[in-house]
Amino acid sequence: PRYVGWGAGAGLSVGYHVPMGKRWGWEFTLGAGYIYLDYDKYNCGQCDTFIESRAKHYFGPTKAGVSLLFMIK
Repeated sequence: PRYVGWGAGAGLSVGYHVPMGKRWGWEFTLGAGYIYLDYDKYNCGQCDTFIESRAKHYFGPTKAGVSLLFMIK
């Protein structure tokens, strides 16, 4: 299928740094937010056959990460 539409979102993230020595460390991050999607769905076999219109709301996790850091001084 092919989707045509738009979306908007906003969120917050938080991070924490754990040193493992003078130059090394870990960094953890988590994020949550809200996303709104408004779209039309088309059949891609003919790419012009309309299937449906939908609007979706999502609230929940949007990001998670772990990084290994080396600090250059």
